Amino acid sequence: MSENSVEKRILELRDKVNYYNHKYHVEDTSEVPDATYDGLFDELVKLEEQHPDLVSEDSPTHRVGGELAEGFEKLEHAQAMFSLSKCTTSGELKNWIERAQKLLGGDAGSVVCEPKIDGVAVNLTYENGILRRAATRGDGTLGEDITANVKTIPAIPLKLDGNKRRVPQRVEIRGEIYIPLTKFAQFNEIAKKEGTQVLASPRNGAAGSLRQKDPKITAARPLSIFCYSVGYSSDDYQPNSHYEVIEDLRTWKCRVNTRIEHIKSFQDISEYIDSTLEIRPTLDYDIDGIVVKLDDLEIQRELGNLNRRPRWAIAFKYPPQEVETILKCVKFQAGRTGVLSPIGHVKQVKVGGVKISKVSLHNLAEMKRLGIRKGATVTVRRAGDVIPQITRVRQGSSKGDVIGPPSECPSCQGPVYVDEDRINAECHRGWQCNAQLVEAIRYATSKQCLDIVGLAQRTLEDLLEAKKIDSLVGVFRLKKEDFKDIPSFIRKKETATGELIKKRADNLLSAIEKSKHTTLPRFIQALGIRNVGEVTSNALVEAFGTLDAIRNTSIDQLTAVDDIGEIVATNIVEFFADASNVKLINDLIECGITWSETKSLSESEPVSDVLNGQVWVLTGKLFNFTREAAETHLRSLGAKVTSSVTNQTTQLLAGENAGSKLTRAEERGITILTEQDFLELLTEQNIVTKSPSDEQAAAAAND
Repeated sequence: MSENSVEKRILELRDKVNYYNHKYHVEDTSEVPDATYDGLFDELVKLEEQHPDLVSEDSPTHRVGGELAEGFEKLEHAQAMFSLSKCTTSGELKNWIERAQKLLGGDAGSVVCEPKIDGVAVNLTYENGILRRAATRGDGTLGEDITANVKTIPAIPLKLDGNKRRVPQRVEIRGEIYIPLTKFAQFNEIAKKEGTQVLASPRNGAAGSLRQKDPKITAARPLSIFCYSVGYSSDDYQPNSHYEVIEDLRTWKCRVNTRIEHIKSFQDISEYIDSTLEIRPTLDYDIDGIVVKLDDLEIQRELGNLNRRPRWAIAFKYPPQEVETILKCVKFQAGRTGVLSPIGHVKQVKVGGVKISKVSLHNLAEMKRLGIRKGATVTVRRAGDVIPQITRVRQGSSKGDVIGPPSECPSCQGPVYVDEDRINAECHRGWQCNAQLVEAIRYATSKQCLDIVGLAQRTLEDLLEAKKIDSLVGVFRLKKEDFKDIPSFIRKKETATGELIKKRADNLLSAIEKSKHTTLPRFIQALGIRNVGEVTSNALVEAFGTLDAIRNTSIDQLTAVDDIGEIVATNIVEFFADASNVKLINDLIECGITWSETKSLSESEPVSDVLNGQVWVLTGKLFNFTREAAETHLRSLGAKVTSSVTNQTTQLLAGENAGSKLTRAEERGITILTEQDFLELLTEQNIVTKSPSDEQAAAAAND
């Protein structure tokens, strides 16, 4: 590359990096994924290293963060907040340690490893233990004053706890503000239902929340924090190591990541990096790598910084969870209820170490919002166990038409209908559509319904194609010889002997026979009535008691049941009025499916009226009871149990990981009880005489 072309490329890269920096740090938007930005930045660094005469003082490679946003007061950090150098291989990490040892002329000592949280870096200033100021990192020296907004975050202490460890007169505590992934999903789900603003991503959502002019908006966002270091501190605080600082932060009741570890060998560092990558999908926060810091603070001071990056710390970057690729086409796939789900087919790309060629596009509304076009450059994201999805389309990357719904069902070629809100495309042919038939049988035989263990989807598809079954009833009429020529019934790399097939057939037929003994709510759920799931099935049985009573209900009777509205009631009445559905039910009963009839709520008498007039809602995971057992206990005391928090709700029983129901209950001032509170209530009423055993708790947790 000639000198002129190198200079031209450097100028081009600086413009792009500065532009994306401004979008990311000031406007809180990401036009390209981190991997694309990192690639441009790394190329610029490499070219500047190769051509030092072309390096300028205003190069973005010398910048710590981004320019400051308008509209916020500026706060100067007492000690600068630096960015980190990065590496992506164990070899590069080892070289970093060896360079540090060479500069020191000896051993660099132990290190501290911690997850690199993908959030917003903040600087919290405490004076005499009281939070006085909070600022963004900004350009590393000056940040934006976000004190009022930060004070609304429950995880950030307004006063440090100095009971066990004396708090310095003045100290800067550094942390990363983020949105937990479960809270992010819950927030967006509620926002979609209420028609309010949806957050683009956890990181952007956190950044945008901190820059709100009205702290009430920030308070409504599910923000949290992990504190990870101390910047400036007054002379009355003289720690010797970084890990000592971490322990002090915990003592002061700052929120510190539980995965921070003190590590002494390079082998242990590698194992920490690998083990964290392995559990990355299970974490409730986004991480993009591991930060490795030399532990000894005197060594840190001796090594100092280079180009506003500390020599004593480095970020080991994991494979990106967002990558750009090309959208080749969109295909629609019919599901159990007839909704056609759009699946994007993209040029194969590695995301988070996994090869991706198909991505979810959710529905027509999401496709329209993104502006999905054939041939467009799209950002694909894979976080945790979530199905890969397209998060953005690069504007102007394609001149193709916006992709809309198909004119016919791809499975049965029937007509396609688009709902009034233009959210979903649907096929209304039901079990006449092969794709819907497969999904309906798979759902009916799944764990939450009739629970046939070992009946795989591929086996179902092969049985349908071989015309061994043509409906759910056919599953219960299968014979051993029906599996003889079913290819998916023979495991890979296994000799297809008759004995093995017979043994597997015996096991599956035994599971089918066992599934015939079920409960009425499970049977109703298995029928696949539109919008009737586990909660509504239970509500129907509780209200009417028997199948015959449910089959003969009117819309008015159904809407009188809590949580059943007019649409669901209409679906139920229409289902039981259809002759083919009546035949399906009769045929299933003829095949031997049975259950115990129960009394309806109107026929059941509570053993006590201590909770008479109270309306309870249960949410979260209970460890000492199954959900059904808890509801039964409540009803025995005269309480009414519903599934939704409304103005009529009087009590909420909140187990572990309680979600949006807990938030709504808090907003309405509803009494909230823990599982321990519930246990004490039952003990007082002699419903239980002691806390359930560990075995009961384990059984309940796994129910």
